Amino acid sequence: MFVSEALDVGLPALLVDWVQVISAVLSLLAIVIALYALWKQKRDIAKERRLQHDLEILRDIGSLANLKEKRLEVYRLLDMLPDSDFPLTREALKAPPFDEASDDFRRYYEAFAAAHEMALPPSNIPNWMDYWDAVIFDWENDRKSLLWVELQEANAKRFGH
Repeated sequence: MFVSEALDVGLPALLVDWVQVISAVLSLLAIVIALYALWKQKRDIAKERRLQHDLEILRDIGSLANLKEKRLEVYRLLDMLPDSDFPLTREALKAPPFDEASDDFRRYYEAFAAAHEMALPPSNIPNWMDYWDAVIFDWENDRKSLLWVELQEANAKRFGH
């Protein structure tokens, strides 16, 4: 309704002006809300894509979790995830053999294993690489491997469990 028509039907001109101002403000508010919804949707899609990417990598790691010969492939997949995921497995995969760092790491792993009720591999394994392969990959006699425990933690972090 135009102002001239409003005056013809008896509505005060001031009321018509206020209605037009309020409708303009509400239109601007609707535009702002629509722009916010578009921004939030774009951000949520990016977050969903990152989550999907991480879950695909975790699935691939899970499929390789008991294959020692895939050591480099597991390490490559771990590099695609945030550094906060699989910290002990990363260190075990890249630790140089028979140095002080590996001894420190071994003590840290033993504390981690105790906290997660994981049985340690036999201490009589003579080769350092075989020992770490047993730590990372093997599931013998219902013993949880380091890779499996950290895989469960990474999944729980993403699904909020």
